Amino acid sequence: GGRDSPYVERLQGVGNRMIKDFVRNGGSYLGICAGGYYGTSFVEFAKGDPFLEVTGTRELAFFPGMARGPTFPGFDYKSTAGAKGANIELTVAGAELLQKYSSEVGFERLDVYFNGGCHFIPPSEANSQSDEAEHSTPTQPSESVFQPLA
Repeated sequence: GGRDSPYVERLQGVGNRMIKDFVRNGGSYLGICAGGYYGTSFVEFAKGDPFLEVTGTRELAFFPGMARGPTFPGFDYKSTAGAKGANIELTVAGAELLQKYSSEVGFERLDVYFNGGCHFIPPSEANSQSDEAEHSTPTQPSESVFQPLA
């Protein structure tokens, strides 16, 4: 959890190559919160907020699109004021991936906790959105949410 900026600072180059090699050799990468942002090609966090905004490319880029957040308004690093629970629908591939690591069955839907977390914008949509595009809060997860990244 937390911010992905420290990961960017510490893992650029060698660290990211080690993570990518690990995944290429059969390991898995599950990015939750900061790890979700970090595993994409581009991050857009709190765009327009002079205190919180973080935007930029990410080297790891397991997901070729954008991580945009916070998904829900009201995020504050010092409180849980903007925290929300959400019920998301997993893709078939995402459900199969979770099933692989759990004895539980039935991963079609999943309850998750968001506190500054992101949602994923596919490359085709991320490239077509202008800088002035209004940020929407998804009520239905898109097909791209929670796909296996590698």
